[in-house]
Amino acid sequence: MKTALTVLFAGIALPIMAAELYVAPNGSDANAGTAGQPFATLEKARDAARETRSQESGARSQNVIHLAAGTYRLTRTLELNEKDSGTVFRAAPGA
Repeated sequence: MKTALTVLFAGIALPIMAAELYVAPNGSDANAGTAGQPFATLEKARDAARETRSQESGARSQNVIHLAAGTYRLTRTLELNEKDSGTVFRAAPGA
């Protein structure tokens, strides 16, 4: 029983990392993806979230990509796969 509890608590103690990334139609993919300097495309935000996950070996993470109000035109389908597990696309407050 003691071993089971130790394993349970060890799993809970893993750090939960989260990247907060921002996208806006008037942003730029040369930006940092912050609230003040948002990316312009969903693809850039997805790729940045993937990069964040690859740097967090051993950590559980949920990346959140905040989308500002507006129209996002895609030139091709936005492809998501297992690398995007734990990434949430969310409308920014009020969007």
